Amino acid sequence: WSGARLHMVHGTLPRTFELIEWNRAKGVRASGETCIQYLLLTMDALREQGGRAKCNPPLRSQENVDGLWRQVQEGLVDIVTSDHSPYPLHRKETDDIFEAYAGMPGVETLGTLLYSEGVATGRIGLGRFLELVSAGPATLFGYSQKGHLEAGADGDFVVFDPDAEWTLDESKMHYAVGWSPYHGRRVRGRVVSTWLRGRCVYKDHAVAATPTNGRFLPARDDDDRSSYGSRESYSNDRA
Repeated sequence: WSGARLHMVHGTLPRTFELIEWNRAKGVRASGETCIQYLLLTMDALREQGGRAKCNPPLRSQENVDGLWRQVQEGLVDIVTSDHSPYPLHRKETDDIFEAYAGMPGVETLGTLLYSEGVATGRIGLGRFLELVSAGPATLFGYSQKGHLEAGADGDFVVFDPDAEWTLDESKMHYAVGWSPYHGRRVRGRVVSTWLRGRCVYKDHAVAATPTNGRFLPARDDDDRSSYGSRESYSNDRA
């Protein structure tokens, strides 16, 4: 092997993560990611929403969705992301589906959707949820100051109401494109506030952050993450 790290993104098929696991067993530093849309939407969404539901890779069958959830539970999927790729509706709602741009907004709804369909349904525990969206990505990419709360860390966290039940409304979201493929979906769990390095940047449905609040984080590969991605590294807690 070359010794390089391999990270596969946007996995839509269970076979993808089977191959990642096979390579891990051979000593390859391999990891994999799927996106929330591949856990929630099927190809039926294309018939229902048209170009709004077009993305790359494309949406798959219910059988594939079910298979991905099993692998999320088993620890074969390392992280879940949004693949946030928003386009205005005039680029999505075209007469010819082949002319429609591929991509959908998703970063604002990622946490709520994964909690609602994962934790609230009993598919995964809260610990697994945090690994998929917070601790796992930070560990995988070497951001030692992220993904946990302790002395010396950045102090990034959200205040989350696990019992809130509400309906996603694209007109109330903060996307510039003004739409969401999850519009009208009933969900459980809601972000109350978001804190970045100890400062509140979102509260009461309003963004308080400014462009200068962000910092560039260069990729790192100097942390010991040799055990990351093994099934043993995941919590089996389903509480």
